[in-house]
Amino acid sequence: MKTFTYFFIMLFLSLFCGCDNDNSLPLYNYDLELRFEDLEGKDLVTGILYIENSKSDNTYVVEGITYQLSSDISEKMPNSLYVVKRKEYESLLFKEGTPGKDKRKSEITYYFKCSHIFGDDTVHTIKTYWDNSGMDKYNCYCKYVELNGRRYPAVYDENEYVSKVTVQLP
Repeated sequence: MKTFTYFFIMLFLSLFCGCDNDNSLPLYNYDLELRFEDLEGKDLVTGILYIENSKSDNTYVVEGITYQLSSDISEKMPNSLYVVKRKEYESLLFKEGTPGKDKRKSEITYYFKCSHIFGDDTVHTIKTYWDNSGMDKYNCYCKYVELNGRRYPAVYDENEYVSKVTVQLP
């Protein structure tokens, strides 16, 4: 009888006293691939320093000394900026995530400094607007990006689970 009582006490504790830890919740991904080009269409990402092959044959971690990146979600984002090498161009992949459905974001603001891209040492504000309606179970998609007072539409790539945006800089 003691074993039976002990079993029910343990069952009760495991059902009703579980931890509510963010680490146990699913991560919602906000993956954004930004292609930067000048007014003539020249790729501005080509030539940026990268250090290692991160997860595939065409994606590389950007060298940390070449940029500063933070967001209103993450104060510092080490190793969260990647170069994606495509046949026609190169782009930057920003990766962000939030745990738990109630913490899904409809807006994320990035603070990005990269003299290779912008030609200066200014921190540029990139505002992104997301649709969390559930196009994919854990991948949110970007509707558009705002930078330097201009709005750039995003296209969601369902095969790669990433939103892609082309930004033209003067």
